[in-house]
Amino acid sequence: MLITEDHLRIIPWKVANVFLQSALGQSFSGLYWFEKFFNVHHPQAILELGTGPGTLTCLFGMHCPDHVVTCDQHEGPDGLIGEVYRRLGITYCKQDVMDPAYAQRAVAQAQEAGRCFIFCDNGNKQAEFALYAPFLSVGDAIAVHDFGTEFHLTPEANLIIEHCKLKRWREDSEGDGSLLAFWIKEE
Repeated sequence: MLITEDHLRIIPWKVANVFLQSALGQSFSGLYWFEKFFNVHHPQAILELGTGPGTLTCLFGMHCPDHVVTCDQHEGPDGLIGEVYRRLGITYCKQDVMDPAYAQRAVAQAQEAGRCFIFCDNGNKQAEFALYAPFLSVGDAIAVHDFGTEFHLTPEANLIIEHCKLKRWREDSEGDGSLLAFWIKEE
């Protein structure tokens, strides 16, 4: 059976909380929206801010082998997840993602592969979005987790969206438990 957007509204959001025998910090509906987004926009590189248990990073690596960088301030994954990282060519950086010099350098490196996707899911999504969005090039995308709980469309966020010429993708994903919001940089 093909899962549709209508199914997501009735499936409890905690259904898919294990992936590769490890905890997954995203909901089933979140995985659906990532797959849908990647199948439409085809990023060539992914920069993930906040690694968590590292399982979502594996999904990212399946979409962009050898072109995923994930950053966090704790030690990187080991065991099965660490092995998957090695096989998919995922790069883990123990880094302060709020360092402006690092942000500029990391986005530039991701853009070398082509269209990039930045996922803000570290400790301060508002600040991450504000720091990384201005570095996007036309066709690049940025997304945040915890939309409506930890990330809000504040006046500052709306100014960044307007200034950076970001267009919201799929507002209908709200209310399904994914807590995700995506934007694409337009010309």
